[in-house]
Amino acid sequence: SPAEFRSLSAVTKSRILKGVKKEDKLYFELWDHTSLLWSLDVSSSLEFVYADSSFGSIAWSSDEERVTFIGERKVQKPKLITDDNMMSVVDNESKVAREYFEAFREKGNFGETLDKKSNPAIFILDLRTKSIVEVDEKSLNNVIPCYPSFFKTEGIVFAGIEEPAFKLGLRYCLNRPTKIFYFGINKSIEEILSSEKSPDKTND
Repeated sequence: SPAEFRSLSAVTKSRILKGVKKEDKLYFELWDHTSLLWSLDVSSSLEFVYADSSFGSIAWSSDEERVTFIGERKVQKPKLITDDNMMSVVDNESKVAREYFEAFREKGNFGETLDKKSNPAIFILDLRTKSIVEVDEKSLNNVIPCYPSFFKTEGIVFAGIEEPAFKLGLRYCLNRPTKIFYFGINKSIEEILSSEKSPDKTND
């Protein structure tokens, strides 16, 4: 939540990355333990950063030049209905109408103190270029990403919890089918480990 973002910090021997909320804006600040190096407005990229035991928090790369984390994906607000686009909204088959009504679709959440979290996504913040990107997870159907971390400096390893069509609480029940994925320099996601448990299987 925004309150979590205000108290967010990730520390190394030489750097401190802080989350700062000013009015309706979210910023990352990079410090060198004594002074502010720069501040970056990330309001247009995400709603807030997750920092809990269910999804993990900020993870540094080994060279301390990048960080990765789970954040709440930014939801675009619906466009205002005007005389110019009214007919497009009324037409259910139009792109404008689909985008408009999708903005009001119930997204669901993870409940149990995670009720503000609905659309988790993996983000990478490059401290050298002061840029933030979202990892494209469209190939992962009904998989909730969590605990991303860098594998050396080449890619990101993260866990993916399989979920049905609707979201279930995660805080008090993590006994769900989970897979491990790798996001590499070729920008593709690869499944590298799966440990699915079936109630029909027993250990003799």
